[in-house]
Amino acid sequence: MPSGRLAYAVLVTSTVARGRIAQLETAQAERAPGVLVVLTHKNAPKLPAQPTVQSRVSITDRALQLLQDDRVRYWNQPVGVVVADTLERAQHAAQLLREGIRYEREACRVDPASAPRWD
Repeated sequence: MPSGRLAYAVLVTSTVARGRIAQLETAQAERAPGVLVVLTHKNAPKLPAQPTVQSRVSITDRALQLLQDDRVRYWNQPVGVVVADTLERAQHAAQLLREGIRYEREACRVDPASAPRWD
């Protein structure tokens, strides 16, 4: 990309609260006009190992787990990023990517008693 030009990124987030990505079709989004890159767990750079809940000092010590595997841990979790030469093209390609994702849903667990304590 020439120097001084802008690129626009649009997040694609999960539509299920818990499960895994069972199918991920990126070809349509990648072929859309103006798309520079489509990032998913299949091609995103791997992040360093994260601290466990037990080793964190406070509740603000969060483990960053973006685009690292096919697991969905919470609703609206980022599962892809589309970068294009205009915002409109990035939004269009993000919708194409969203349509190419199929989830294997798992039952949600909401149990405040089992949540980590930060006393």
